[in-house]
Amino acid sequence: MPKLFCVVLGEEHPFPVDIAEAETVGDLKDKIKGKQMYQFPADAMQLYRVNGLMQDEAGRLMLNGTTIDMRSCVWETFGGDKAKMPAVSLISECFQDVDVRVRRMIHVLVVAPVAVPTMLPAVASWSPWFAVGVQVPVSPFQWESTADESGAPLTEEQQRRRYRLYMEAQLRDVLDEQNLGVFGVERGKNILTVAIPSANIQLSGRSPDLLIMRPHAVSDAKYLPGVKLVVEVKRQVADDADYEALSELVALDVLANGYVMALLTDLNDDWRFFWVADTRDDGPAPIQRTIINKVCITKPELAFQVIQALLVLPECRSELDLPCFERPIKMRKLNPMAAPGSGDCSGGMIGIRESIERYYDIQSELGPDEDMARALAQQVVRSIPAFSMYPESMDLH
Repeated sequence: MPKLFCVVLGEEHPFPVDIAEAETVGDLKDKIKGKQMYQFPADAMQLYRVNGLMQDEAGRLMLNGTTIDMRSCVWETFGGDKAKMPAVSLISECFQDVDVRVRRMIHVLVVAPVAVPTMLPAVASWSPWFAVGVQVPVSPFQWESTADESGAPLTEEQQRRRYRLYMEAQLRDVLDEQNLGVFGVERGKNILTVAIPSANIQLSGRSPDLLIMRPHAVSDAKYLPGVKLVVEVKRQVADDADYEALSELVALDVLANGYVMALLTDLNDDWRFFWVADTRDDGPAPIQRTIINKVCITKPELAFQVIQALLVLPECRSELDLPCFERPIKMRKLNPMAAPGSGDCSGGMIGIRESIERYYDIQSELGPDEDMARALAQQVVRSIPAFSMYPESMDLH
């Protein structure tokens, strides 16, 4: 019985699979699924015969004699050294006896569909399988520490310009088609400051890294007409960075006319999308609640498919069809200052306004009080439905 060594695109550890010559590629998929304990259907993965891929005695992977890092490899890395293996083909048709007897040879490249990992408890779970299909990989952004050979460090603006150009290059066709642009936001410009209508309250937003919107919107950033996406870029994304993207999403949703998303990403293998949605609480008296959904994607090519689909979404449509998801996602707008189930925001708004006025009165007499300001911020944020579900012990400032 031949022993085939397989490796998954994006992973670095080859593994063996025993399979008979008379079995098919479809049978090989079943064996790989069982060995790797995958939760998706076996026929969702694609298998390719790969030539020239080996593992040396030190455990390093080499393609045609050159050391490669499988974790950062993309589709183009293998060029013409790969050939798709149809599910109905016999193993004996794909490999000759001599092929499987070469020591340290890796025979099969596995392209697995990307699944959505478990969400954070504070954000609603939303976990569709990605649709079957092989996407053309997109190279991740290459972070640099220095600007030139002299070793001068890159400034924040230089780094932002580099990843803005990276985003533009991947989205050029759809940006031109939709008359949109990728714009960097200067530090210190709090363009996401939100004045809540009829509430006499202003939420001071922070500066995101990038916005995708219409070019003429730059001169009228107060209302951000045509804005589609706010992007927060981190070289390394920490778990607690989610709340920066959440705050930007809430502010952008209030400012924008259409449906919007927030993206938190390292532009490599961590792409976190956030959007406003609805959920239904079943029970004797079912109620509809506004929540924020989150989905994590690890492949740049899939992330850019999500962005492209968002950019072509008409403002009047709330369902977003994504080529990498099996079902559309439903987007909603926040009703920012209506407490859940209250039906009327006037009472809650009076309480918040009185608290703010009382804080400013105390501040004018005694000076700033950090604890009181923190408590007031908690009260304001919890009046937003998307944050009202968080436990009282969770700090939302």
